[in-house]
Amino acid sequence: VCAPTGSAAFNAGGMTIQRQFHIGMFTPDGNILKGEKRKDMLQMLSRCTSLIIDERSMVSAELLGTVEDYCRQAARGGHHSTDDWGGIPLVLLVGDDYQLPPPCDKGAFYCFERANTSSGKYIKANLAKKGLEVFQKMGKTVMTLKKVSRVLEGQEFLTKVLNGVRCEDTNGLSLEDAKKLMKYHLHTPGHYSPSDIRLIEKNAIYLFATKEKRDAKNYEKLKDINNSNNPVARIKAQQTQSCSCTNKSQHYDEDRHPKATVLCVDAQVALCGKNFMPQWGLYHGSIGQVRDIVYRKGQSPNHGHLPLYVLVEFNDYCGPVFCKDEPKLVPIPPVEAYCNSRSMISRGSRMYIPLVLAFALTIHRFQGQNAGPTAPGQPSNPIQAIIEDGGTRQFEGNNPGLLYTMISRVTTLGTEDSKYNSALYLV
Repeated sequence: VCAPTGSAAFNAGGMTIQRQFHIGMFTPDGNILKGEKRKDMLQMLSRCTSLIIDERSMVSAELLGTVEDYCRQAARGGHHSTDDWGGIPLVLLVGDDYQLPPPCDKGAFYCFERANTSSGKYIKANLAKKGLEVFQKMGKTVMTLKKVSRVLEGQEFLTKVLNGVRCEDTNGLSLEDAKKLMKYHLHTPGHYSPSDIRLIEKNAIYLFATKEKRDAKNYEKLKDINNSNNPVARIKAQQTQSCSCTNKSQHYDEDRHPKATVLCVDAQVALCGKNFMPQWGLYHGSIGQVRDIVYRKGQSPNHGHLPLYVLVEFNDYCGPVFCKDEPKLVPIPPVEAYCNSRSMISRGSRMYIPLVLAFALTIHRFQGQNAGPTAPGQPSNPIQAIIEDGGTRQFEGNNPGLLYTMISRVTTLGTEDSKYNSALYLV
């Protein structure tokens, strides 16, 4: 069982596709398994009878083509290389195709849209072409699930809203439904007082369509907890290897490998750019709270030093215990990230703290995660409510699926008799 993101892999009880199949950041076209990598793949796939890939809408064509190619080379000892998926009997691609596509790489539906008009401009690599062929072939046998397992029993209105936004019926979302949904808007006159909003915010996270609004909210919330006894540390990344790339502005993805990390004790943060161990709950996007920032003796952020580690409490953490009295505490050390150059000779690198403020996130970043109460016997969600700003109508037009994605993250819209028990609020 695997998925394209750490959060989806954790929720599915599997691993990321990249970790499961040992796929690096840059996979050369026509990659051939060899050495230890081939040995590991042969061992993993020798008796594999089923392969399940979750969140298929987020899988790029190149990544899917690479996985299928590896299966042909390694499944059943590599003796069925002419068979689809190397002869693995059952392969399932699972997901909700109404959600957002991959934010960077070209996904299946991007390829479908241009398959008849493109002359190779959008699908250049053989593995991406292969991935498109795999998507098309897999799409010939489809099972549609009618029940949304995330939504709790008795949430008829939430189910109706989801179906309406998806246009499951000819009527879509009615004006009456839209007005009813707007009762969860925090700034609707007469609905919520300032004290109501503060109470709701205690267990909620903000989601925004744009990075600008996300950053503004994060700094606003950081300012609220900052004081003379709890100063903010600005931890600068350290350049560990120079880079000779010509495009200096695109060396690093600053959302994943930030050049500076700003935080303090009690700040809400998320792991970024690193899937340490998704099965332990340590994946890109894992949310926790800073409990301490530990430096070597004589060092501090004021002199450009990196901390020994940042101690973070993750509610979802289920790995080895670092502190027996606090089993959810995890020391997050500095890690090394490489720039985006494909040249191994000219690639630069930096050491950074893989944490970003997470009082607020983008809707894209939260995709694959859940919020709200869960059914009895199910693991609890670390986030109990989300407060969302879906952006402008034009933004939704450029990012079809954004509204549906943000609504589909929650398990409940609460009950009629209380305005505090919803997992979704709007701003």
